[in-house]
Amino acid sequence: MDVKMLAFDLDGTLLRSDKTISGRTLSVLERCRQKGLYLAAATSRSEKACQRYTEQFRPDVIVSSGGSCVRCRGEILSRCLLPAEEVDQLTMQIMSIPGNMSVNIEADNGYYSNWDGPSHPDYAHAVFYDFSAPLSRPAYKLTAYFSAPVREEMERIAAAHPTCRVLEYTGENAYQFARADAEKSIALKKAAEHLGFTLAETAAFGDDHNDLSMIRQCRTGVAMGNAIPEVKAAADFVCGTNDEDGIALWLEHFLLSE
Repeated sequence: MDVKMLAFDLDGTLLRSDKTISGRTLSVLERCRQKGLYLAAATSRSEKACQRYTEQFRPDVIVSSGGSCVRCRGEILSRCLLPAEEVDQLTMQIMSIPGNMSVNIEADNGYYSNWDGPSHPDYAHAVFYDFSAPLSRPAYKLTAYFSAPVREEMERIAAAHPTCRVLEYTGENAYQFARADAEKSIALKKAAEHLGFTLAETAAFGDDHNDLSMIRQCRTGVAMGNAIPEVKAAADFVCGTNDEDGIALWLEHFLLSE
């Protein structure tokens, strides 16, 4: 299999349900690195929120915020930010929808949230902000959480902002707004070209809606056993689940046995 880069989503893919990477998976990734393969993390998390994982497997490429930021070997290749005025408009429109529980904005100068409940350690860097006054900062992404599904309402808001798009997180009543050109596949393409190859020499692993672009555009798309039906349908392969070392088993069989 002619593959030069392996790209992994984090949550639901490389991470187990307990938000850890198994020892077997880490060992297999190191074997892939020793074989000369590039490793890439492609996540909707911010760079800060994925740091404890990237420090463990040391990817050459970090695609964060769903494709809004691309870093290759420490160098930022590109950033896609929503303009400050649009961020303020989206915030006001989203908070007017009944059932809104929180708004989280990954701005150019920090992470802001109006959630005042217990904080996950990966987001301990968040700054509380109630958005009673506009934030007025450009942002990589805006994520809104609701007490019930509001997909139609979110799509109506996105339709009024042609330069942005909205993605839904399966089962979480969470919706992410980002620039329309902030996609994992576009970000990985930039990184691959910077390293001297193309997506035709890349394999991508994912489980949810925000992984579809890279699953479809990369030479080899691998869906997790726990992936949503749309991702499985788009993939070339379906491996085991994220709790069954699905990635490690697939890599051992298809790449490391050659």
